[in-house]
This record gives sequence, structure tokens and C-alpha cells, in this order.
Amino acid sequence: MSYDLFLQTYPASPVTEPQAGWARALQAHSQLMASCEITFFDSEPDELAVDELEDLIDSGEDAIEVFEEFCESHGLPADPMDPRSAAAYLESQDGRALASIQLPQSESSVRSVYASLVLFAATNGLRLLDPQAGSDIDLANPGDLPPHWR
Repeated sequence: MSYDLFLQTYPASPVTEPQAGWARALQAHSQLMASCEITFFDSEPDELAVDELEDLIDSGEDAIEVFEEFCESHGLPADPMDPRSAAAYLESQDGRALASIQLPQSESSVRSVYASLVLFAATNGLRLLDPQAGSDIDLANPGDLPPHWR
């Protein structure tokens, strides 16, 4: 079984992407990443954002009026079918997922990779989400290993 972490922006906190892109920035940060399986997410808004927004509105979790107010205040079309508007709204609520990192199997490798990821996230104003724990890693007090590592 793998242990995964997600590198994300904070909600409503736009982060400037490095000129070379997140993939190159993360790879340049540490050669330790070679022992990980990393999936980078496309930052171009697409129909998935429209579907996710539609699900939130249909479930009653978010109201269409809140979305429309957000769009109006950000100069975006107040159309829930517009991928750019939907993605911007969702990012303002939850942040944007940049990458999924599958940690290596050995504890010694995980220690090094984890420390490197924590430093990268903190340095770049990002968050490190641990889905196994159901929360963000406390970047100020991350520990030596992810919270639920074995």
C-alpha cells in the first residue's frame, strides 16, 4: 500500500507559478523525488471544474448566489458552465491541487523525501495535504515522518 501526499495552494491564496513550472521547480528542489511517483495536475480549467461546482450546488453545500457574487467581484462570467469561472471559484474555496506524491516504501527514503517536501511547501507558500490523516501537514511542526506512516 502506498502513502500519498498532495501539494496544494491554500484556499483564496493565489500563488505565482515558478517560471519553469511546478514540475521543474519540485524536481530542481531535490533529486530525492526520483524515488517517488509524482503526478502533476494540469492547471488549465476544464470541464471537471464545471462538474465539481455543479455537484456542490446540487448538494446544497454551496449556493449559486455565492458563486455569482464571487464571479462578479472577480470580473468573471457568472456562468457555472464556464470552466474558468468554476475553477477560480473552487480554487478560492479549496485551493488548487498541484501534484500527488506517492512516497517511497523504505522508511529512510521517506524521511528524506518528506523533509524535502515540507521544506518545498513552506518555501513556496504551499500546503501539504495528507489524505491518510485527513488534514494538512503542520509545516511548522511536521515531525520526521508523515502522521500515519506505518
